[in-house]
Amino acid sequence: MRMMAGIIVVALIAAGAMARRRRKRRDLRIAVQHGESDASPQNKGVAVAEQEKEPLPPVVKDVVDAVAKLRDGYRTRAKWHRRWFRSTGVAVVVLSTTLPLLVIPDYGAKKALVSVVGVTIALLTGLRNFYQWDQLWSLLRQSDFDLTYLLEKWRLDVEAASGTPTGRADQVNRLTLALRDAAEEVRSAESTRYFGSLRFPSASG
Repeated sequence: MRMMAGIIVVALIAAGAMARRRRKRRDLRIAVQHGESDASPQNKGVAVAEQEKEPLPPVVKDVVDAVAKLRDGYRTRAKWHRRWFRSTGVAVVVLSTTLPLLVIPDYGAKKALVSVVGVTIALLTGLRNFYQWDQLWSLLRQSDFDLTYLLEKWRLDVEAASGTPTGRADQVNRLTLALRDAAEEVRSAESTRYFGSLRFPSASG
């Protein structure tokens, strides 16, 4: 029995280490693609405003910072959904493949150990079906990408704005209003799909 338990522990540790390495590689790749390896995403809105030739009105900076904060919230939630989905998935795979090894030999606590492993597999599978970490991970990442696109488009449009100071200010205000409305559409769509995907678990599985 000790040998079997040792096998399970080693397998879980190895699976966890592999999952962590994959997360680090993916995070680094995403950071490079979005040019965020040296910049804090929480300060993205302020950094955008500081890059302008002329200081932007506080209300404009507040709107941009609010959209950036909303984007960062989606990014953080998506990371947690990804971690739960991958960690529970790896655990189910490891336990499922280990279960036959626990059934074949004869040892004192065989029935208890097999029961615990079976219940753990069922519990993790049920939690995954209830929280739907994979679907919500995809949904939150898509919202992150949409808001990142809107922020980058706003920055480019503001840099391209020309004319007199008054005319340029009007253009910036219109662009900021469009950014706010588009971000609200993304937030509303995400909320509708998020709560629409929630399902109460049934006894039949």
